[in-house]
Amino acid sequence: MITSKIERKKGKRKKTKFVKIVFRIPMSRKKQLERYCVANDTTPRIALRRIINDYLDENAPAVNTKEPPKNQLKLFDLKDYDHGGIQTRMEL
Repeated sequence: MITSKIERKKGKRKKTKFVKIVFRIPMSRKKQLERYCVANDTTPRIALRRIINDYLDENAPAVNTKEPPKNQLKLFDLKDYDHGGIQTRMEL
């Protein structure tokens, strides 16, 4: 595989951690956001990030939690540690 001189010098591209999102809001909402930021001593970027994170935490669907198979040992069940520290029940 032949690579150009530029690719050899630069190396692989670094993976991105953040994504830039652009959206438009009316001027009245921008003024409202600025008043909110002044009242709470924050910046619009931080305020929007907090608002979005709170909204997603409350309204996002639960992550897919797979049920373990019935024949799998329950080595790390915390409720079983209350009964002497080992698994004493066998569910078949």
